[in-house]
Amino acid sequence: MSDDIWNDYHEHCRKIRNGKEKDRLVYATNRITELGYACKWVEQSKCLQFEFKGSLVRFFPYTGWFSGKTVKDGRGLNNLLKQVNDETNN
Repeated sequence: MSDDIWNDYHEHCRKIRNGKEKDRLVYATNRITELGYACKWVEQSKCLQFEFKGSLVRFFPYTGWFSGKTVKDGRGLNNLLKQVNDETNN
């Protein structure tokens, strides 16, 4: 495979990833703010952050990975929202 074709392929993949990441970012931001938490995008680490029970929680919209001191690390926005919602309602 020539370098030009390979570079075009990688550029195409980057465009797809960026489009998905933006959609996922908007969706995740809306869902988290619906629960009453203020979110902010951190460009350097490409993650969405919000404070939950006094500690930062980080959500990476493209991979779906989340972590934080006050949540059990995992994957998937719905799993994160379930943990936050369950703790908020207790």
